[in-house]
Amino acid sequence: MSQVLSVTAGRINKQTVSLILGGLTSVYIGIDSTAHTFLIHQYQDLFQAYEHSRKVSTPVELEQRYKQVLEDLDADDSDKDLSKVFMSIRPDPHHMGRTGSKYSFRIGLPLKFAYKSPQDINPNMKIESKFVDFNSEEGKILRESLVLSEKAQKFAMGNEVLKCDLVAYYLQLTYPTMACFAGFFLSSKGYEMLQLYKKAIQARIVFFTGISIFSYGLYVFLTDKTHTALEEMSLTKLSELGRDYIEGGIEYFDKQLKINKALRNLLHDGESTYAVTGNLNYFIRLKTLPLTYQKGFLENKLKKLEEDEEKLEADTQAVV
Repeated sequence: MSQVLSVTAGRINKQTVSLILGGLTSVYIGIDSTAHTFLIHQYQDLFQAYEHSRKVSTPVELEQRYKQVLEDLDADDSDKDLSKVFMSIRPDPHHMGRTGSKYSFRIGLPLKFAYKSPQDINPNMKIESKFVDFNSEEGKILRESLVLSEKAQKFAMGNEVLKCDLVAYYLQLTYPTMACFAGFFLSSKGYEMLQLYKKAIQARIVFFTGISIFSYGLYVFLTDKTHTALEEMSLTKLSELGRDYIEGGIEYFDKQLKINKALRNLLHDGESTYAVTGNLNYFIRLKTLPLTYQKGFLENKLKKLEEDEEKLEADTQAVV
């Protein structure tokens, strides 16, 4: 009788866990998908920049550059009509929504994109409630690096547009579900095969802790791998658009590295956030490709482009 009750309880527990996992993943997918679809306007408002209680409007020249980027990328007509750029409170460009979606996507541009020269930068800029000394070495580097050329801005916009890939988004939505149910399957089978119900609670704690670490590791690996693969795909596609995008990307990453080096000394936790090279410091995970790698990738593309141009010119002269 006790064995029957034990088996029944085990089945009930499995069903309960399955329902809990299914419910949690459904909630996660629902929240994430609604934020990037019919609630995208509200999601945008969370990052919208304000000045004197009014939304900061996007400069006309930035709107025009964005439209040119969409033309260069041969974006769908629906995305050309529905997608928008807005001035964001975040320090770097970012995106929300997805290409090909009924609600399209939004590209958030940092306020520094409105700077045309170092003189446009607020001399009373604060970092962590402290005024930035623009006469210091770090301040001078920061001041010069905040201003981006038109080519660099167009590269940054195109980079974010390509990251709105719909396939990558759907893949990333499935990863939490895969990780949870992989952990549930392994823990369920392992619990029975190892007969952990007969062993001390310490053994069960160690077992389930190991399964939890594995599940989280699987989720992290798949998420980071997809994101870095998407970044590399974006670099490749943008480099195929010609010299202007390649040179713009090199400038963008070079100035981003300089900004990070300056922030490494200006922030109280700068040394733990940024490496000496200017890359972000990550512990175990690699959420994004290192900035030095992305810059080097484009520098190699530029070198190859110049070699091809020289070869073509030499061949042309030989024919003449």
